[in-house]
Amino acid sequence: MGFVAKLGILDGYVTGNTNEKVCTNYKYTNSAKDFWKKKIQNLDKTLGKFEVVQTNIENISEDFAVILNPFGEEYPEINIKNKTAFNVIKNFIEDGGIYVNTAGFPFFYAWNVLEGKEYPLSEETVVIPKSIQIKDGVPTGEMQMQTLLKFTGTLLFKEFDAIPAPVSKPRIDVYQNPEDIEKFGNLVDKLAQITEFRGMPKSTKDCIPILRAKDEIVEEVYPISALKRGNGYLVIAGMDTSEDKEADLFARALNNFCAWFSKQL
Repeated sequence: MGFVAKLGILDGYVTGNTNEKVCTNYKYTNSAKDFWKKKIQNLDKTLGKFEVVQTNIENISEDFAVILNPFGEEYPEINIKNKTAFNVIKNFIEDGGIYVNTAGFPFFYAWNVLEGKEYPLSEETVVIPKSIQIKDGVPTGEMQMQTLLKFTGTLLFKEFDAIPAPVSKPRIDVYQNPEDIEKFGNLVDKLAQITEFRGMPKSTKDCIPILRAKDEIVEEVYPISALKRGNGYLVIAGMDTSEDKEADLFARALNNFCAWFSKQL
């Protein structure tokens, strides 16, 4: 038997106060009850095993080796301005914990548990033309504009110095290098396809590739990767994990990553 680790799955609350409005958004992952708990508990136990419990963010402590966010790109927050819940997560990682983002762009949305409302998080925006009516080659009426969030204003960039690849692919071939297989086992017995969404580009600093794919723009992209911060890691599924195939793959990758990490301690 390898590692034994306590894994906490976020329950959608920050403090557990009954006045909080639980997070109900599952961005690019599956909202079925106990979806990720079942995926983790169904893993092969030969590399190690998890004690799986639910937890709010306030109760995150050194008792946990792993914290899993089942809400994908969203996370529960109690103070959008001060990022109170995010700072608990960040400190957990720096102290040697593994925080798992189950889909897409980590920390792109915050669910305000006091308001029951979603907030996209970026401190930088850009305004661009949206649409305009053209008649006989001449613009008519006022040009409509739209505001877009810039990735350089997100928590992932500001706190982890990382930005996902600019273009995602609905289906993409994935593979591992020999050194990946040595570290994390063979995750793809043969060339397989997955739904890639917001994978990390090869140029990302302090990024460990767990699963790779070719990309025309950034040469190589990592649909599953780990970003190091302090003594711990942010493990990212740069995928849409709403289907069993991608979710099962990511659960196995997480299990194998934790087995590798336990050997480094």
